[in-house]
Amino acid sequence: MMATAAGSYLGCFIDYLKASYLFQKNDSFFFIKKHICRARDFYDMHGKYTVFLSNFLRVIMTFAPLAAGNHKNVVYVFSLNNCLGIICRVMVMNLSGYCLQTFVLKKNGFDMKERIDYIPPVIIIVPTLPD
Repeated sequence: MMATAAGSYLGCFIDYLKASYLFQKNDSFFFIKKHICRARDFYDMHGKYTVFLSNFLRVIMTFAPLAAGNHKNVVYVFSLNNCLGIICRVMVMNLSGYCLQTFVLKKNGFDMKERIDYIPPVIIIVPTLPD
């Protein structure tokens, strides 16, 4: 949770200082301007709740703090939405894991605890697949 918060604050701070530079930068291997424009549009549509929602949408998570820094978002509003988003994401992930285990055990009689070694790679690989 601390790493997520630190990454969001760093992104917001970087764009707060260098806002115009990122929107003028050309595409490269590591930077695609389309993504930051999509995050800015998402921020324009949803406002200050973008930072909260970005904790659940991985594509937006990278660039939402940059869009918030570009809009010169108030620090306490950013902090509140960021912390609430992180806490809610952790709670949802834990609760969904518990419910999935209960459902699979009831429905199929299969205990996922026996195959726990296969679950983390799936959780890591699936979100990183291209759009």
